[in-house]
Amino acid sequence: MSVQKMSLFGLALLSAVATCAFADAAAVATTAADGTAIETWASPPYWSSPAVPAGSTRQALTAPLLPSSPLPFVAIAPCRLVDTRGNAPLTGGFLPAATTRSYTLTGVCNVPANARAISLNATVVNPTGPGFLTLWAAGDAFPAVSTLNFVAGDVVANAAIVPLSATGAISIALGVSGSDVVLDTNGYYAPLSAVTSLNALTGDLTLTAGSNVSITPGAGSLTIAATVAQGPAGPQGSIGPAGTTGPVGPTGATGPTGPTGLTGATGAQGIQGIQGIQGNQGNQGFPGLTGATGPAGPAGPTGPTGASGADATYMGQNWGLIARNTIGSPVAALRAGPFGSFGIADQPPNGIGSLSIVVADGTSKVVFGNEVDFFGTNVSDLTAVGFNVFTTGENSAIANPNMPSITFEINPNGAGGTTTTYASLVFVPAANSPSNKWSGYIDATTTGTWGLTGSQFNSPPTATNCGLNGSLCTFAAVKAFLATGAGAKIITVAVAKGRDHSWQGAVDGLRINGTIYDFEPLGVKSVPAP
Repeated sequence: MSVQKMSLFGLALLSAVATCAFADAAAVATTAADGTAIETWASPPYWSSPAVPAGSTRQALTAPLLPSSPLPFVAIAPCRLVDTRGNAPLTGGFLPAATTRSYTLTGVCNVPANARAISLNATVVNPTGPGFLTLWAAGDAFPAVSTLNFVAGDVVANAAIVPLSATGAISIALGVSGSDVVLDTNGYYAPLSAVTSLNALTGDLTLTAGSNVSITPGAGSLTIAATVAQGPAGPQGSIGPAGTTGPVGPTGATGPTGPTGLTGATGAQGIQGIQGIQGNQGNQGFPGLTGATGPAGPAGPTGPTGASGADATYMGQNWGLIARNTIGSPVAALRAGPFGSFGIADQPPNGIGSLSIVVADGTSKVVFGNEVDFFGTNVSDLTAVGFNVFTTGENSAIANPNMPSITFEINPNGAGGTTTTYASLVFVPAANSPSNKWSGYIDATTTGTWGLTGSQFNSPPTATNCGLNGSLCTFAAVKAFLATGAGAKIITVAVAKGRDHSWQGAVDGLRINGTIYDFEPLGVKSVPAP
């Protein structure tokens, strides 16, 4: 007879400890969503919240302390929780330096809501420079100790036990340099239910084997077995009452048809019946073939001459080619279309026409605009600028961007301390529009860049003077720069192309503030912007 004595709380922890030891020894490996193999790693069998010295914010993340009220480790198959590159339950994209991001880990990879800490293997992938990674419970103070350090282009990993917040979340941050981050788990620490009494007995109990009970201690387990011989069979019981009658069964199949009877004798001939009524008239036959065409009749007299039509009227007479700014033999002409290509219809965005532009090479330049209506307008009054473009695959194959520009000739009026009274303010689209079709509205106030011509802005260009040959500016930045003088004034407004690459295409719907200038075959039509 053997005797085993142990605490009831110790009995409750046996299964948790055995589970943890099995997970460490099995070297389990699973596969992430992107096909990467995730191998397990050793984790401490117990964890308790680390002691923090008074007045300190440091937390020991990787070295578990001896627990005062330890929580057992519960192993799971290695599982990928977070991959900022994608292919994981939690992503988030590339993590910049000095940016805190929080992830709720409970409910992911079978981590339960009562988990208090989690075993993680943290990996940084291709960081942009040297730095460090820190993990801590969401909502706690940022700790003064890192989980791992790295250098540029590194792929480095480190295991850590990280406390979870009350909502099951952690926070992560990168110091000095940004990187992609991967977090895998192989288990968590959570409270397990414990046996505190047995048959109204509490505290330490002594288990004693009886005549038919055996107790077998083992490594991390205690087996209690009972062996009882089978007793003799009891007497047969009395016959129970008859059950209720079952439902009527389905109707049986119909039997085969009997043989045909003999033919009866022929009856006597009956009397003649009365004559039937006349039938309906038959349908009309098909029409006959059409006869041959007769000879042509004599020509009738000539009608009176109609009234003369009105002369075509050219709209927007102040719009046209600005010859003084045109170089070489380019073309800028009002036309109908284009209406698409390769069998796909595509209407110009306004009306039926557009401004056709052809520049043969990088030495030519064409400018089509208005030298009258905008003269003296304040540059600061510009609020909306843009247009639509029809380009080709040949244009896009030369360069990107290879697009027309919107150009304002202006008087800088002392902007940035300059003394010149003339410069061109040029909008450069950010990229080529789709080939062989009309683009959507290209907003020059929110996309692309702007630059100024002239030696006082480009000899040399600086980060603030928006020189066309240097640091181009946003729409807001170039307006702010031009406002530093007495107020820049507009001289002309135009669409231009040249002095860079050859180009063939069309432009329509030039917008200046609340008006759209619709290029049509018979002129330029002004319509209110929507």
